[in-house]
Amino acid sequence: MTSVTLFRTGTLLYGLSAYLYVVSWFAHHPQSRKWATGLLLCAVTVHALTITRRMFEYGYPFFSLHEVVAVYALALGVLYLLTEWRFGYTLIGPMITPLGSLLILFTGLLPRAHVPLLSLLQSTLLITHMSIFFAAYAAFTLAFAAALAYLLQDRALRRKKLAWRLPPLTVMGDLGSWAAIVGIVLMTVAIVLGSVWAMQVWGTPWVWEPKQVMSLITLGIYGLYFYARHVARWSGRRLAWLIVWGFVSILLTFIGADLLAPTGLHSILF
Repeated sequence: MTSVTLFRTGTLLYGLSAYLYVVSWFAHHPQSRKWATGLLLCAVTVHALTITRRMFEYGYPFFSLHEVVAVYALALGVLYLLTEWRFGYTLIGPMITPLGSLLILFTGLLPRAHVPLLSLLQSTLLITHMSIFFAAYAAFTLAFAAALAYLLQDRALRRKKLAWRLPPLTVMGDLGSWAAIVGIVLMTVAIVLGSVWAMQVWGTPWVWEPKQVMSLITLGIYGLYFYARHVARWSGRRLAWLIVWGFVSILLTFIGADLLAPTGLHSILF
């Protein structure tokens, strides 16, 4: 089976899974939810096989925006399944799986690289650094979805109502906290590995490019969230809004930094 066939199969499975997650949420259909989780697991497996196949064909999987978005979507699917397994709730499934499906469809419109990377970039350490970074982005996306659900439920409760089919605030708060902490750990490890690789190749661990600076700012926002929740003992909307602002920083890191330095060493979009 070619990588193109695998990609199309994975795209179809993602779409069906997203559809069933949305149906199960609106119609409260438990059987649809079970099928949605199973299809998502199959989609993630096929997606991983697609990336692995391309890696064997061309050496490494990160050549262009197509591959980068595909890896981010894969990490998003894997982390969501872990979240569902850990917490037993599918509350953010109708948010995350349509996003994953749209990302996969978007990658299908992007040009794919068909030549190996430069030998300088064919480094296991570099690929590990990039993989962990996009896994961190995926974890922060899950945290954002949980924070958004928290804010919707909180607003409904303050109006003496109950947001439809959303779990208690404590559940969404714990889910957002877990995802944010996973993201903090992954981003810290990714920055350290990237610095080690840069020292080996460039002779300096840090070059102060916009993406690096924004990554530190993002890590600082989520670090403030961790301190506020676990040391200062904040609770409620303030914590959720910190996660939201952290996600805005993620978008600026991925998109805005490339606009500021389109020919930089960390540029992906241009």
